[in-house]
Amino acid sequence: MASSEEAVIASLFSAASGYGAGEAAAPFELWSDFLRGLAQMTGADAAGLLSLRGGEVTGAWSWGGPVPVFSRALIERMRSGRIYGQSELSDLANPDLPLRALRSRIDATSHALVWIGRNGVDHGIADFRARDGVGLSRLAPYLGPALQSYQALRAERARHARDSRIARDLGGYWMQISPAGRVVAQSADLPARLEGTAMTLTEQGWLAFTSPDLARRFRARLAELGAAERPEAGGSAAGWAAFDLSETRPLAMVLRMEEGAIMAYLRQPRAIGEMGETHLMQHYGLARSEARLAICLGDGLSLAEAGEALGWQRETARSYSKQLYAKLGVAGQSAVVRLLWSGGLWL
Repeated sequence: MASSEEAVIASLFSAASGYGAGEAAAPFELWSDFLRGLAQMTGADAAGLLSLRGGEVTGAWSWGGPVPVFSRALIERMRSGRIYGQSELSDLANPDLPLRALRSRIDATSHALVWIGRNGVDHGIADFRARDGVGLSRLAPYLGPALQSYQALRAERARHARDSRIARDLGGYWMQISPAGRVVAQSADLPARLEGTAMTLTEQGWLAFTSPDLARRFRARLAELGAAERPEAGGSAAGWAAFDLSETRPLAMVLRMEEGAIMAYLRQPRAIGEMGETHLMQHYGLARSEARLAICLGDGLSLAEAGEALGWQRETARSYSKQLYAKLGVAGQSAVVRLLWSGGLWL
């Protein structure tokens, strides 16, 4: 069944936003939906879209086949907003198959190129009708804004992903908590980080504590933060509260009011040992024995305790420690610990 022009334009902006029917979806699937609808609307067997910056392809999507290869020289000869037929695209490998192509401006340095084609199997080699080209040309005003939105959203999501990864690598997490104490939003991997701490998160979203005293202090500070937003309630002006929730695993939490919402920021430093020997070896250029010793020292063992944990004699531990200090360019155990915890190892 042929797609309507409105449906094709709607699927174009769905693909550009990364959402189809209100749900996040894989970009390739959404662009395929748009191109399939475009092909159905124009009676084509295949359709494709190129995103170009400075003549270089930065994104390419296609549906059906075969896929023509547009050279940079050919693209640069095309004028924006004009429909081109196969006879005008002589650089293509098979100029006899029916084809229509349109270049549309995105911004000062970027363009989009959309094409439709027939492979002759279902249509013989009948060329496109004039109205099929008109349907393609009507997309021109929408291609630029759609691709511009896609590029901006893609860059923003990439920045968000990098920020999230860095926060996770450094042990940073967050929660938004209702005044009643229920978690309404959180970092995706937070629940697993609460294991071995004084706080857990129930399936219903409530925070539970191992100590009744800790639970009381948390509820009291939560109430104070809520009251601080309501001067008529006579609340304290304090806008934050700190908690140490460490047990077998460390965890620090700070509650803070932000634009009327109670936010909890948590930090749980990862153990050096979580990195693994290979990671330290690659990052600092260490031998395996030196990396194993660095892990023990970084996770709080003395040199004697590290040697015992690794099954070394005292002199062996001292010998490896000297090698480790030399490779790291430091002058003692405390300097090793400082370097491991403040350097780029975590990134």
